[in-house]
Amino acid sequence: MKRKFVVLDPMKSHRSTGMSRLGLLTLLSILLVWVGVAGAVSKDAGVVLINQAQAVAGGTTSCDTPGFPVTICTSGSYRLSGDLSVPSGTEGIEITASNVTLDLNGFTILLPASGSTPSICSIRTIGTLSLIRIQNGILSGGDCGVQLGSASNSLVSDVTIQTNVVTTSGASGITIGPTSRVQDNRVTFPCVSCPLGAAVGIQASGNAIVRGNAVAAAQYGINVQCPAVVVENVLSEPFPPTSDRSGFTVLPDPFGGNSTLYQSSCTFSLNNQCTFSGSTPDVNCGNSGP
Repeated sequence: MKRKFVVLDPMKSHRSTGMSRLGLLTLLSILLVWVGVAGAVSKDAGVVLINQAQAVAGGTTSCDTPGFPVTICTSGSYRLSGDLSVPSGTEGIEITASNVTLDLNGFTILLPASGSTPSICSIRTIGTLSLIRIQNGILSGGDCGVQLGSASNSLVSDVTIQTNVVTTSGASGITIGPTSRVQDNRVTFPCVSCPLGAAVGIQASGNAIVRGNAVAAAQYGINVQCPAVVVENVLSEPFPPTSDRSGFTVLPDPFGGNSTLYQSSCTFSLNNQCTFSGSTPDVNCGNSGP
């Protein structure tokens, strides 16, 4: 028997090993990228992202034309992926469909000073809607923050609103429909000489829960329609300091009279606080309720 000996070419062996390693690394890189993409898709699956470029281009939903306002006419989840800078004379986002969640994701919707009639809002609903959820961000400028109108079973939470009213009356921070919750928001009207007819921090229809909010420099802090629960809120420095102003007020009884029985169906917690320096708060402010 003759034995066969194979002489290995060291250069060829080195090239073969190098190619194998290169192939393995390439395969591993592709796998890692695929896992990352799959994870991102899984995390954001079904969520529509909105940013300045998307707003300018349009097409966020089927009815959304280029430019502002961004129109949401399809139920679903939406999330800001950047700040929105809204030009003068228009609103930021309009919602025309029920069952919409808008996560501001910590970003800001910035409007210039308004003072127009009707008010210019950062976010507004149009039509008879329900199940609208706005959360987690900053609304700056304009004279209206979140205007959900009569939208029922809705939520506004963890939103900081700083309007910049110039001449308009009827400015508002948050307006929401019946059986809704307004929680952990901050509303400020940083205005020292505006001829306001009324600046309302939070206005809620019946069966609402208004909890843990801070309202500053509003002529009317929190207006509610009974029955409602208003707990753990803080109101400070109404504007203007020498004219009619209210901490907590009860909207007129829709069945007539604003009667004692009607008012008693509102629960005002002892944890609500009002702090007005230099003037005496009216009877609707503080722990006494309406």
